[in-house]
Amino acid sequence: MTTPVNPPPPSGNDPKKPRKPRGPLDAATLDQLDKDEQVILAAKQQMATDPAFTGKLAPHFLDADNTIAITPAGIGDLATQAATARQTAAAAMSGTAGRADITHTEETLKANLLASIKNVQARAKGKYEQNAPAKLKEYWIGETLIARSRIEQAGAALHTLLRTKDDAGNPITPQDTLPGFDQAAIDLLQTQLRAYTSIQTDQTMAQGDASGARTALKDQCAQIARRRRKLQLAIDAEYPPGDAHSAFRKQFGLQGDRAMS
Repeated sequence: MTTPVNPPPPSGNDPKKPRKPRGPLDAATLDQLDKDEQVILAAKQQMATDPAFTGKLAPHFLDADNTIAITPAGIGDLATQAATARQTAAAAMSGTAGRADITHTEETLKANLLASIKNVQARAKGKYEQNAPAKLKEYWIGETLIARSRIEQAGAALHTLLRTKDDAGNPITPQDTLPGFDQAAIDLLQTQLRAYTSIQTDQTMAQGDASGARTALKDQCAQIARRRRKLQLAIDAEYPPGDAHSAFRKQFGLQGDRAMS
């Protein structure tokens, strides 16, 4: 028999390909934030001890609209913005780590739920395999349980068959009973099902927190970089390149012998 060239399309029960894990925060963004902060703090320190420097930069502005003057207060605010960006970076990394922890927990909860489902199925086989094999289908025997949705459906179906209480906790007559599967086992199945179902919400929230922090960090760093450049342009204009200012310019990230491009 000839093997087909193209394999058949995957069924709905086939496991999804694992996502490629998101890498650490963009290193280039954090590196640029480091450089920007060094320039900002150097200017802040210079202003604290050099009135002439402060006076020369006063006519210049930090923002695109030319409304935020380069003063000690303006530079102080810019330094605060850089510190805030670092806090945002920490939040983004914490959210990413939190999602990884939740993923690990999810695998544990999945294994626990599947173990209970298989235990129920083993007891159902013992009761029905010889005298009522059609009944086995109700217990999802023979079904592939890999996808999250299928595992949740199977767990819910089995609990519905065996439950002895309604959602309000009132006693009800179970649809079926299995040898040795007592109330404690039924309660455990329900607890494991609820835990596995809720972990996806926790994971989504953690992912959303990390994603939001990443977006905020990108916006914060972009604004800091623009204002740092305006600061450097002001210093470049007031302290032009050449031997007289070469060493002074370098502490602000400027070349000693070349103007900013």
